[in-house]
Amino acid sequence: MNKSIHRYLRHLPSLSGKTCVVTGGTGSIAKALVEDLLFLGADVVLTYRSEDKARRLVSELGGLSDRIHAVFLDLSSKDSVLSFLQGLPRRIDLFFHVAGTYHRPMEFTPEGREVTYQTDFLAPAWIDGFLLREHPEARIIHTGSVSMYYSKVDFQDPMSLKVGKTIRYGRDKRLLALYVLFLQERYPDGSYVLAHPGVSATSLFQSEKGGFSKTFERLLVPVMKRVFMKPEKAALCLVLAAFSGEGRGELVAPRGFLHSWGKPRVLRLRKSLLESDERLLFPGLWEREKL
Repeated sequence: MNKSIHRYLRHLPSLSGKTCVVTGGTGSIAKALVEDLLFLGADVVLTYRSEDKARRLVSELGGLSDRIHAVFLDLSSKDSVLSFLQGLPRRIDLFFHVAGTYHRPMEFTPEGREVTYQTDFLAPAWIDGFLLREHPEARIIHTGSVSMYYSKVDFQDPMSLKVGKTIRYGRDKRLLALYVLFLQERYPDGSYVLAHPGVSATSLFQSEKGGFSKTFERLLVPVMKRVFMKPEKAALCLVLAAFSGEGRGELVAPRGFLHSWGKPRVLRLRKSLLESDERLLFPGLWEREKL
């Protein structure tokens, strides 16, 4: 952990005695988030799809590893989600939805749902439904994207089967933002936050994970790593979301242009989202898709 990250965390409240769950815990941003939460004193449950990566991460954290519990979760599998929910701790203080997928070819789950749609929107919403019933004390933080501002949801085709993979991702992130606004309105006694960690060249861009082409990965990802934020800094938006962003229609995001980089802050979502007619249509979709 570098000195600037250390200084930032020192000014935040302690999480000693708190239990945090982080999905996608072996990814670069989630890994940095796990380290930050451990630094603040929390006990952490992280999810993984690769047991080897989870084992290496726990080993890397050394003396902190006694406060980590790693569990398997594949958001593209409904059975995996249901199994995961049954094994959650008795108390959850903070739940961070970080796992996701990006720019992948069209694929479908065994139940017939498009994989990006289920992974980035639907499965996190299923998990929240369980948390609302069984863990009302939990503060839920969703990882959004600035792409939510540049997409519109077709509620006749919510899985966006008629568009390309980049647009599908944006529409799924817009659905996620609409969902958080829905939660804030429908369940005002709970605590739900939308956070955008900025732009960071994470493993989602890797060609073998269904990201961009090998040429893009070879030529442009190194440039992105120099221009945009490192995962350690990007994770601070998620950390801040653990303590800030209580009001409706807020976003925890970097200060910079298009929320791409900079220090995190709490700001208002754009009117194009807050005043969209999509908010009136979203509850119908939720009733059809909830567990």
